[in-house]
Amino acid sequence: MPRSVIVIGGGIIGCATAYELAKAGCLVTLLERATPGAEASSAAAGILAPVGQTRRSDPYQKLALDSWRRYPDVARELRDLTGVDVEHMTAGTLYPISGKGEQGVAQEQLRWPLAKEMGMRVVEGRELRDMEPALAADITAALFVRGDHWINNQRLVTAYASAATERGVLIRTGIEVTRLIAEGSRVTGVVAAGERLEAEAVLLAAGAWSAPIAASIGLELPVVPVRGQMLAVSNVPALLRHAFHGHQGYLTPRPSGELLVGATVEHVGFERAMTPEGLAHLACKGGARRQLVNHEAQRETGIHPLRLSQQGHELAVR
Repeated sequence: MPRSVIVIGGGIIGCATAYELAKAGCLVTLLERATPGAEASSAAAGILAPVGQTRRSDPYQKLALDSWRRYPDVARELRDLTGVDVEHMTAGTLYPISGKGEQGVAQEQLRWPLAKEMGMRVVEGRELRDMEPALAADITAALFVRGDHWINNQRLVTAYASAATERGVLIRTGIEVTRLIAEGSRVTGVVAAGERLEAEAVLLAAGAWSAPIAASIGLELPVVPVRGQMLAVSNVPALLRHAFHGHQGYLTPRPSGELLVGATVEHVGFERAMTPEGLAHLACKGGARRQLVNHEAQRETGIHPLRLSQQGHELAVR
């Protein structure tokens, strides 16, 4: 008999895991309180930057690198199965360099063990201008990371949800899990919309909503909601060909003709509303002011999960 699994949450993690479990022969039911990708999975820039800003080599970075290396095959597999192109872009990211301090940091990064695999190098002067003519004149040098990729995260969650369905996963939308059912040290099911559902295994992938669900059986998860506001503006004709990650924000072009401008990080609970202050930050401090002139802007907001370490430090996913 196939092993039965309940997956709580229909974001990228929930849909991807449901798909892989079904491929492995499990009988999977996915429960989503809204629709697949309704929250953080659709409100992000889809940036795949596994190295980050530190030289650390810990389990988190190893996991990130393994995931990054798998993406080309994942994109092809999903396209072949569902016909959905997740727009896996490999043009790389430019990180502006200003002052001797940042130049020294960039040179140190070039000596990192992963620098060669990630295609890291410093570009400046005419080479930088040829790569991105639209950059401001005062940006004269940048660290170029060819290995920074990005995908269309809205399409990714759609592709995974479709692929999961193709593999026999039962996706139930509009059904909210209110508590877990535990027998001894094992979770044996859930209560969703007043209905008791049982399975041999339960996967909690509800993002920022995971903590209150886990609390139903006395577990304390160090996860809190964080609001992120973004702008999507027209990138036709293309203003940027590479992603650009400055001190105040990032710009990510998509082949569909959008330029994503992000993002705010706001500890306001589950409040979803866009704010004038957030939009002003993105349009001005975020580096998008010139790009927004005579362009129609689409506003996006989402509630993202943030994991707090025991020391109080934060790990965020862009």
